[in-house]
Parts: sequence; C-alpha cells; structure tokens
Amino acid sequence: MKRILTYCLFILPFISAAQYGNEWIDYNQKYYSFKIWQDGVYKLDYNTLVSAGVPVSSIDPGNFQIFGFDQEQYIWVEGSGDGSFDPSDYIVFYGKKNTTWLDSMIYDSPDDVSNKYYPHYNDTINYYLTWNSSTTNKRILEETDVSFGTYTPQNYFLRTVYICRPGRT
Repeated sequence: MKRILTYCLFILPFISAAQYGNEWIDYNQKYYSFKIWQDGVYKLDYNTLVSAGVPVSSIDPGNFQIFGFDQEQYIWVEGSGDGSFDPSDYIVFYGKKNTTWLDSMIYDSPDDVSNKYYPHYNDTINYYLTWNSSTTNKRILEETDVSFGTYTPQNYFLRTVYICRPGRT
C-alpha cells in the first residue's frame, strides 16, 4: 500500500504532466493576444500594433504569424515587400468566433456535444500575434486570374441553414 501511495503522490504527477493542445506555442517567442467574437475579416494596422506594445520597427513583416484555434492562420501583410512594417502597412486575416471545438474535447466523442453550433461557455476566443525568423509563414496569395468569363457556371449550390428558435438552444 505504501508503494502505491508513493507512486501516486510522487511519480504519477510527472508522468501526467504532458501538455496537450498547446504544441503550437514556441516559448522562445512573444505573443500578443486579442479577442475575436464574430466571424469576419480583421485588420491590424500599424497604430494598433504600436499601441499594443509590438516592436514593429524591429520586425520584418514576413515574420508575422497569427494563431487561432491552436493553428497558424493565413494572413495578408500589406506593404511587406520593403522588409519593414511602416505606418501605412497592415495585417489582414479571416477570424472566426469560438465554436464547440474545445467543448468537444471534454467528451468521449465529439458527437456527444449537446449543442454543436454554439459553445457551452463563451463565443469569444483569443487569437495570438507573434513573429519568428522564418519567411515561410502562412500567407494569403493574391489571385491574379480575373478572366471569370471563361469559367463554367454551376447549376446549383448547397448550403446549410441553422435556425435557433427563441427559448431553445
């Protein structure tokens, strides 16, 4: 009995200290968090970053990254061609409000989530701005093909609509 107690108190905490879900964090980088509570296109301009304390004058814009939902997001950095982040430069990305992705991790199966369309706790999620020394970060590519007349139109499209009735979740 004494061996089991020793194992549970002293050895088990070190074995179970593995961290899941934060593998994307590089502890040698700084992160600036900001909240997203609505799906949409967001813009982080020079003044916003400077007022948040981001040392933009010492960062090559090609090194910026934004993380959300534990993954690097695709971003557009306007004015990054000159290698400096100037007052007219900005970062654009598509941000999504919180979903049930995190709620689903506390269940045996993601199908067990009671409301699959609205998170249990909060619809707001933190996104993180950081930078590294890599220039192979995820970027939105500019589309230059504008000959839309050559595309064949589709006869239909599919969409799913969710309606939440008052008093029901």
